[in-house]
Amino acid sequence: MATTKRVNEQTEETENQKTKKVKLDDDVSTDTSQPNVYFLQEKDVGITEYISDHNSFFGILKQRYSDFLVNEVDLTGNAVQLTDISRPTFPETEKKQKLKDVDNLLSEEDIQKLDEFEMGSASVSSVMISLADCEDKALRTRVHRVIANLYPSLESETKQEDGKKCLVVSKKGGGPKRHASKSPWPTDRGHYCHFAMYKENRDTTDAINTIAHLLKMKNGSFTYAGTKDKRGKTTQAVSAFRVTADRLHCLNSCLRGITIGNFHYEKEPLKLGQLAGNRFSVILRNFSGEDSVVDVAMTSMRDNGFINYYGMQRFGTTTIPTHHVGRALLLSRWQEAAELILQPRQGERNEVAEARSLFWETRDARAALSKLPKRRCIEAMLLHGLAAGRHRNDYLGAINSVSVA
Repeated sequence: MATTKRVNEQTEETENQKTKKVKLDDDVSTDTSQPNVYFLQEKDVGITEYISDHNSFFGILKQRYSDFLVNEVDLTGNAVQLTDISRPTFPETEKKQKLKDVDNLLSEEDIQKLDEFEMGSASVSSVMISLADCEDKALRTRVHRVIANLYPSLESETKQEDGKKCLVVSKKGGGPKRHASKSPWPTDRGHYCHFAMYKENRDTTDAINTIAHLLKMKNGSFTYAGTKDKRGKTTQAVSAFRVTADRLHCLNSCLRGITIGNFHYEKEPLKLGQLAGNRFSVILRNFSGEDSVVDVAMTSMRDNGFINYYGMQRFGTTTIPTHHVGRALLLSRWQEAAELILQPRQGERNEVAEARSLFWETRDARAALSKLPKRRCIEAMLLHGLAAGRHRNDYLGAINSVSVA
């Protein structure tokens, strides 16, 4: 079939007259004093040929991140959607309520206190449980067992306070393991908590890093079927190993640009590639073209399809092309790779832009890192690696310190 450019020569010439741009050559310049900013175009990465031979129309794709909506499609053909962000009521809450009714050992106040403590919302190192008769050893033993079964991440012990015995509950990790549950995760519950993750202008790795950091867990505890673009509003499925739905739900109060919900437990985790595809809703801005031309183009796409190129997002969505970073890594140019990642660019949040600018001007990784408080982005991990290295030019060590989900 005949091929044609997406934008005809007349339109391209007009656009070039309106905006003069300096094209990056093969050797990427790290000089940020250039007055003009150049973003990659299709022709720069070899996307030049098309199946159809009809006239083209013009539009700007992803001018705003809200112009690009992505919903992952699971293997059953259903689009992943975030429809429920309420606190889960299964099965741990139900089990706690059932044991409360049967044993009548923990008061409603005690259960609420332990719930908040387990989920990290209580800013204390331990909580005290009051009993009607703390001198009754058999009663204390029953309460220890109930707490061990209901709260696998907590442990309880009997202590002497002012000459009286009392029960003190703390987080597992240090001290004696007395009365700890032999089965730390309920046997009737799947090991993986699956949930829907909605994010705005955050890439998948950054979002997972943030969630793992807040839970004080390793990134590898979380898996997903595929990564989603940063510049967009995207929804996808994620699974977490042995994390309760309650703990995950509590994160919504402190997450920025990320919301999670639709929690349920499964026996198996999500694995890379376990998806049928993605459903896109796209807005084109600054559109110009006749309706008849658009109709012909849509008909051609339906009947003939299109050449399935690697999309532009595979080469980066900023002024620093991602494949240039990859090339530097393949050639063992560690400093070049690190500086390309940290180079200032337009269209970023203020704290990231400030950190890049400070590093670029001073090469002071520690000072630049201070501009990114509690951030788990790649830039922050790279700066931390440089700041903690044996010497300030240990770029290989800094790159090796970057962890991904």
